[in-house]
Amino acid sequence: MAIRWLPPESRGWSVAVVVVVAVVVLVVVVVVAAVVVVAGVVVVVVVIGSVIGWRAGPRPAARRPGTRPCRPVPPGRRTAPSGR
Repeated sequence: MAIRWLPPESRGWSVAVVVVVAVVVLVVVVVVAAVVVVAGVVVVVVVIGSVIGWRAGPRPAARRPGTRPCRPVPPGRRTAPSGR
């Protein structure tokens, strides 16, 4: 390492600082790589999901529990508002 120019009493501290900086840089690189991998996986999942959804067509909305499924109204028949 290029710390020979430092006085002998400072060399221990400089080695510690170099080690700490190296560890911090390594942690930052690992975190950035993990974020990039996760973002790539999310993009792939979204693209595949949109392609599958596009081919399968829109799904019907989920029915709330306790409600009856709505039936189509026959043509020519009007629905009266409730209470009449």
